[in-house]
Amino acid sequence: MLRITCKLCGTQTTWDDFKPADIKCPRCGEKLNIHTSLKDNIEYRERIEAARFKRCPFCKEIVSRLWFKRCPGCRRWIFGRRAISGKWFAVIALVIGYLAISAMYFIYLY
Repeated sequence: MLRITCKLCGTQTTWDDFKPADIKCPRCGEKLNIHTSLKDNIEYRERIEAARFKRCPFCKEIVSRLWFKRCPGCRRWIFGRRAISGKWFAVIALVIGYLAISAMYFIYLY
């Protein structure tokens, strides 16, 4: 089944394999082209499928999620729109840990 929209009046018509290939709009009588509607339907489905995939911002490899995930292609850590190599990830984690321990020291012991 294929949903066809008339270019003139916007009426939607459903077409299936049992109907003839030359159909007209039930509202205005304009001849509807099944082939262009089928092509538009395929392009629409391809855009939906492409939107489902998430890609690594560095190497464009397909990944399951974009936060706290290591890319299987480039082996970088993915944080949203950023991809960080393993060395920088360790350095950033150490700095954040040091700042957290320092803050706790100054809050509770000082």
